[in-house]
Amino acid sequence: MTRDRRAGRASLAATMAIGIVVAAGCGATPTTPVPVGGPPAAGASHVPGPPGLDWAVAAQIERPAGMSAEPPSIPPVDPNHGGLGHPGHFSGQGNPFDVVRIGDRLVAPGYTFPDFHAVTWTATDREHWSLAELPPGRTGAFGLAIATGNGRSVIVGRIGNDAAAWSSTDGMTWVPVDGGGTFVEAPETRMTAVVATARGFVAGGFAGISNQPGSARFWTSADGRSWLRVPDGPGFADGRVASIAVTSGGLVAVGTTGPVGHATGSAVWRSSDGTTWDRVPGSAALTAGAMAGVTAGGPGIVAVGAALDGAQAIAWLSADGRSWQPAPDQETLRYHGLKITMADVTAGADGTLVAVGHFLFGTQFGQGTSWTSKDGTTWTRAEDLAAFGQGEPGAVIADGPTYVTVGTVGAPDNYIPTVWVSPPGG
Repeated sequence: MTRDRRAGRASLAATMAIGIVVAAGCGATPTTPVPVGGPPAAGASHVPGPPGLDWAVAAQIERPAGMSAEPPSIPPVDPNHGGLGHPGHFSGQGNPFDVVRIGDRLVAPGYTFPDFHAVTWTATDREHWSLAELPPGRTGAFGLAIATGNGRSVIVGRIGNDAAAWSSTDGMTWVPVDGGGTFVEAPETRMTAVVATARGFVAGGFAGISNQPGSARFWTSADGRSWLRVPDGPGFADGRVASIAVTSGGLVAVGTTGPVGHATGSAVWRSSDGTTWDRVPGSAALTAGAMAGVTAGGPGIVAVGAALDGAQAIAWLSADGRSWQPAPDQETLRYHGLKITMADVTAGADGTLVAVGHFLFGTQFGQGTSWTSKDGTTWTRAEDLAAFGQGEPGAVIADGPTYVTVGTVGAPDNYIPTVWVSPPGG
């Protein structure tokens, strides 16, 4: 799929994965201030909701070697410095960034650390997820997005400073793609989104270092094994692709402007074939926030993200990808003055839109949440769920009548790979 729901784990967070893991939550033991009327304590009962609003954690998600999440908080692995250099960190952690169904199984790509190896989590029943490393088993490798179509599946991401891709015919055995020069661009480049089309696959990403404005990049492939990079153009400047959607009118890609983690607005591109891209002119709607995910649905296309100051989640609506308007401000898009974001969105078989994201206590401690909408205009937010405690879901898909979202629990001090299913037991 794409980061059609996405990412994701705050979408582009993977682009700064090393920095986030090293810098976040250093030193102090977290405290969690709860505002008046805020979420209930873990384990408190909630009002059951319909699909997309009522969630449960999958029964078993395999964790990297050395990782445990048993309470109470795990003491430092190294009594002098702590696991990963931080007090209270686990010795092994992981982060799934996307999810898609391939035949009889669900597959979620991501990475584990501190070694930073690209991996997949795979399940045949939505509840029991097994972990496997993507070849060639190199450090500094990240699987960031996945798509499937025409008998082949593709994972895209990065290895070191270069873009990377893997292909598979069954979703179990993955072969690294030799992208040659198409995957290399100094100082660094990476793929962050991918979709399957009738012509093959289209991937998006960006070139440039994270602390400066990037340049959007697109790649095409007929078979997932041989890739061409779309030539650079003026419309790619100051842009980073976060998500791509296949629509009735072609492809729509969304992302951000500015440095990673300090977006200055949103960017949108349109294409009929994945090879030629036109950038949508800037507007007040686009500069109001940072888009993280996009899907076909609602009035035609719906993108999600957050205001630049993080004070509210935003859903943008468009009939054709050219003109965008934010959904009306409403209570469900805010949360007691805390920062809040929609990270990804998908459309179910009945047209219901489901978005996932989180709000923050302070600046770092997340709590997962979700929304549903029939039209993209009016959004219902889930009751506060113990299942989403300390969670940051980042990618969501509709899987039959069920929704599946992947992300982590425990940030910023721990990144525990987590899968949620809605409705529970679905």
